Amino acid sequence: MGKRGPKPKPTAMLKLSGSKWVNETRSGRDKEPAVEAAMPKCPTWLKDKRARAHWRKTVKSLMEIGVLAAIDGDALARLCMTYSRYIDAQAELDVSGEVCLNNKGVPTRSPWSRVVESLAAQLLKLETEFGLTPSSRTRVHATEPKKLRDEARAVKESYFA
Repeated sequence: MGKRGPKPKPTAMLKLSGSKWVNETRSGRDKEPAVEAAMPKCPTWLKDKRARAHWRKTVKSLMEIGVLAAIDGDALARLCMTYSRYIDAQAELDVSGEVCLNNKGVPTRSPWSRVVESLAAQLLKLETEFGLTPSSRTRVHATEPKKLRDEARAVKESYFA
C-alpha cells in the first residue's frame, strides 16, 4: 500500500511560501537530503538511438532550468526509454489502425492502442517528476548549479571585502 496523502513539498518550496513547517524539527525536514545540480552520466544500458537522442535533448533543457542532479540519471533514462517505446508503439498503431478484427471477425480495439495508452500514462508520470509539463513546472524547484553558486559567492565576498 502506498503512502497516504499528497506528496510532500520540498523544503525550498516551503521556504518560498513562508511555511511554518520549514523550521519544525518534528516535520522530519532536518533529514531531507541536499542535492546539487549536476549533469548525470548517460547509463550504459541505454542503447536505443532515439532514447539517447531524447536523453541529450532533455538533459540540456533540464540543466538550463537547474532541476537536474547527477543522482537523477536512472530515472531520466527510464523516461527516455519509455519515450522511445511510445514512439515505436504509436508508429505500429498508425500502421494497424485503432480497430482490428478478432479471430471471430468482430471489430475490437487494437492491442497497440492499449500499449500506446499505457506508455502515455507512464510517460506523463515520469515527465511530471522532472517538471516537463506546464502544470508540473510550477511545482518543481530549481537548484543553482555549483559553478553559478561559486561565482555568486566570489562576487559577494569581493563586494563585502
